[in-house]
Amino acid sequence: PRSGTWLLSSASACWPVLSAAALCWLTAGLLVIAMTMAVFFLSFERRGPQSRELALLAVMCALAVASRVVVPFPSFKPTMAFVILAGMAFGAERGFLCGAVTALVSNFFFSQGPWTPWQMFCWGLLGFLAGVAFNRANLEKKHSRNFKLVMSSVLCVGFMLIIAYLTYLIFPPADGGGFLEL
Repeated sequence: PRSGTWLLSSASACWPVLSAAALCWLTAGLLVIAMTMAVFFLSFERRGPQSRELALLAVMCALAVASRVVVPFPSFKPTMAFVILAGMAFGAERGFLCGAVTALVSNFFFSQGPWTPWQMFCWGLLGFLAGVAFNRANLEKKHSRNFKLVMSSVLCVGFMLIIAYLTYLIFPPADGGGFLEL
């Protein structure tokens, strides 16, 4: 929609202005992320989704949140699988919404903080990329099951790298050391 295009272009146009105003890079990045996420939420709302679609999306978000909260293993959370499945099944836009809402709601159980918008954006991006990668029109050209397996792994590893880098940026080492220093 036009409003989404306008909002996205204004978000990208504000970046140099915000940086030039000597604002903290974290605040400027947070504003750009908020504007970018608003594009997805506004375009979904403007489209007027049916109650069936909302119910399916709510169930996927609830399953993803429950998988993060209930699974007792600290290093194993099947939440990413549910976000990828939402992107695959419902498309890129709804995959983004499922990832963003899952991060927001699950952080009510784990605690909200300055990382929440970044998690919302990264998990939303994971759902969006899964929707783009597994687009039904493109998948019919690639009849390979191996493509699905490889692409899912690439999306998960890419997501983890982005989260690790953002964690390093938000919470730098206390001693001021570099990322790869020994």
